Amino acid sequence: MATRLTGETLRVEGLTESIKALRAIDKTLPRIVSKASRERVKKDILPPAVSNWASQPIKPSVAPRVIKASATATGAGLRLMAANHPYAMGVEHGAKRWPQFRRWRGNQFTPGSSTGYVVQDAIKDNLDEFAVKWQRDVGLAMDKAFRNAGV
Repeated sequence: MATRLTGETLRVEGLTESIKALRAIDKTLPRIVSKASRERVKKDILPPAVSNWASQPIKPSVAPRVIKASATATGAGLRLMAANHPYAMGVEHGAKRWPQFRRWRGNQFTPGSSTGYVVQDAIKDNLDEFAVKWQRDVGLAMDKAFRNAGV
């Protein structure tokens, strides 16, 4: 697998094919990759995001309940639990209308953008180190999965 950094986006070439190969051997094997991805996000991206949230003026103590790591077989990231915490989007993106939030920066996260105050800043600041560690962790997880399957 090859990784490519473009701005704040990490693209992995060959991951989809690898997941298909794992799934062909055993349908449960992609979960190993998902778990490795989620654990890496929890270690490298979640702590700075929680720290960024704690520096915001709106409910700093709820950060661990609002920001959660999530993963699928082909990706991992952070989720804002906005259904239970409707102010989460205002803390992350700012607002034009409500003065309790910081200035609106937009919600269209694209490579090179400066949107977001909490999660997107954590991703932007830690992406290079995360990419190296993620590739190592997922590679080890896939090696283990293939060995356990007898391949």
